[in-house]
Amino acid sequence: MRVLARLPNVGYLDNNLWVPKPFVNLEGLKQALTFPVFERGAVSFLTLWKETDDHVLVPREFWEPKDFTFPVIDCRPRRFTATGIQSKILLDHTRENGILVPTGKNIQRKAMDALLASRGGVLQLACGIGKTIIALDYAARRGSPTIIVVDTTQLINQWREEIEENLVVPGGIGYIRGGDFDWQKNIVLATYSSLALRARDMPEEARRWFGLVVFDEAHHVAANTFSRAADMFYGVRLGLTATPDRDDGRHVVYNFHLGPILHKNLEQELKADIFFLWTGIELDKDDPTVIAATQDVNKELHIGKVAGYLGTHRPRIDITLQLVRDAVAEGRKVLVLSKSVDALVNMFAIWANIPDLISDIPFPCGADVEETLEPLYLEPKDVDRLQGRLREIEQRLRQKRTRYINEETAKAAAIRLTLQQYEVYKKCEALWNKKRSAYLKKLLTTQTDAGLMIYKVGVQQRTEMLRTRAVTFAIAKYGKEGLNERSLDTVIVNEPVGNEGGLQQLLGRILRKKQGKRKPIAIFLEDNIGPFIGMCQKLRRFLREWPVADGGPYTFQNLGRPTSAGATSWKAKESLKVFGR
Repeated sequence: MRVLARLPNVGYLDNNLWVPKPFVNLEGLKQALTFPVFERGAVSFLTLWKETDDHVLVPREFWEPKDFTFPVIDCRPRRFTATGIQSKILLDHTRENGILVPTGKNIQRKAMDALLASRGGVLQLACGIGKTIIALDYAARRGSPTIIVVDTTQLINQWREEIEENLVVPGGIGYIRGGDFDWQKNIVLATYSSLALRARDMPEEARRWFGLVVFDEAHHVAANTFSRAADMFYGVRLGLTATPDRDDGRHVVYNFHLGPILHKNLEQELKADIFFLWTGIELDKDDPTVIAATQDVNKELHIGKVAGYLGTHRPRIDITLQLVRDAVAEGRKVLVLSKSVDALVNMFAIWANIPDLISDIPFPCGADVEETLEPLYLEPKDVDRLQGRLREIEQRLRQKRTRYINEETAKAAAIRLTLQQYEVYKKCEALWNKKRSAYLKKLLTTQTDAGLMIYKVGVQQRTEMLRTRAVTFAIAKYGKEGLNERSLDTVIVNEPVGNEGGLQQLLGRILRKKQGKRKPIAIFLEDNIGPFIGMCQKLRRFLREWPVADGGPYTFQNLGRPTSAGATSWKAKESLKVFGR
């Protein structure tokens, strides 16, 4: 391929937009495309611009090229390899007993019309309307190599199944994930993380291979790491999401890369009965064990730690499992969500009548790993700080640049001891994880009608559990996005979600239409814990203010909530009210 020099007063369009510097306010542009990122207490910056001597490179959809006063040359490939992909899809049809039946609607065809009339952008459709089907049919119509980018291996598995059912793909599917780099196929499935790792060394041939790039759950493109995958390829870009807006305002990141919302339809045929169930569970603020288990280093409640603690608290577990029993007794298919892996594994074990819980496995002491020192956990930033401090002291001692040799030597010895305790901690943690893995492996051989969706359970096994078992205990990340099991009709949320997008994704799990499906039910457990109460209040406001155009507003019921300042305890009869008995 011959590379031509780029003229200083001419713009160029490839995987980015090259803008001549004399035509822009350079510093203002850089500020507009620089975003602060807060991670682990530190601030870094995500920059969406690059610079050459004569041009500034900006995301392709940041400006409309036809509005410029300077010429813009389109350097993207003029044609792509013909794929020969054939579609078996009939839009606005549903499959019943293996037969495609018209729905009588034109929701999918309207979305396709908007897509065909656009140069790309974001397709915003409610869960269950058929974003995947529309994208696959569009890929077949375009007839150029397509790469589909997803967040998890769970979603790769789901897309693979949809492709195999709905398309005929000569040569089969390629994958970019982990150690796989089989990119020269007509359809390729990739993860955001794998593409981000290859952002700098992706071959130019691969960048120019794909005529269509589909970003599933496109709101992830705004993440600091995942955004590296946004401008890798030259082809048309299509984003799929039900929830494009982000609380942090960084949805502009993927709008700049992919384009604006080209079509929106968030109306749902089904509506859920929504309940907020007061548990009365509270944290003992005078118990040092509870404080250590639920607070962060700043002595503030940590939502993830609270979720983990509640997952070991038998009265709280019993509340969730009573709800599950009542739902299953009604013939419902249930999804239980939590932010805590231990909570999910414990509930699964109790449901399967296993007496020992994963949280009963004690953390090893130094003697368990043949060490005389006791383990000491340190935050990564504290390890870095101590190692840096030790290097400074050792350098001063070597160069004899201190008058306080004894004091400095003692400080160095104390730091070494702390770091040695941290090394013991890592050995203890490795042994602990080994025991937990053995426990989980044995647990999953149990005969039960429950499933478990966590990272340690393989994708195929998770998928099979979800399809065939009455109840699935799932980590919130897997449960909120990408589950396309239409038979789910009940979701129990152990800890409230924190934003409107998460609420919309969560409700979407149970609003997919299926013949003979029961009225969907969503249950949010509300504990007598300040942050959880506040999050539930926020969710109630979202439901009340949900726009009519998006299928709202939603009504809900508060069950068992105290009418006065005194907190009441949860009662089993509240569960019966939920399920109409």
